[in-house]
This record gives sequence, structure tokens and C-alpha cells, in this order.
Amino acid sequence: RETGSVVGVAWVVGAVLCGIGLLGMQSLVYGPRGLTLDFFSLVPWLLTMPLPLAVALASVGTIAWMLHRLDPVAVIERR
Repeated sequence: RETGSVVGVAWVVGAVLCGIGLLGMQSLVYGPRGLTLDFFSLVPWLLTMPLPLAVALASVGTIAWMLHRLDPVAVIERR
């Protein structure tokens, strides 16, 4: 849950920052030349999804591997 929410928030923040950059590029570079950017095209947004999914899978895999190796008795005896 926590990993998914962190990945989701990071993706949204990245998308917002990217949108701000694209708006700047539209007004400073493409607009004066008579060109436009389509911000609502679904394909670029879908192409950004593999990265957060890979981060979430790597995080969950690492945490699961560490918890699998954890020996609770050894942790308690260390006290």
C-alpha cells in the first residue's frame, strides 16, 4: 500500500512538472511557429506507465526478499 501510494504520488508530481514544461515549450517554441502540442493524447501517458510499475515491482520484490530472510527469533535475542 505504502509503496503504491509513493509511486503513484511520484508519477502524478512528475506528470504535473512535465505538463508545466510542455506548456512552457508550447508558448515559447511551438506557438510562435504555428505548431501545437496535444496534451490529452493517451499514448504518451500510457508509455510512462512501465517506469512506475517497474519501481513498484522492484520495491515489493526487495521488501519481500528481506522479510523472507528475516529471522524473528534472532531479532528478539539481540535485545
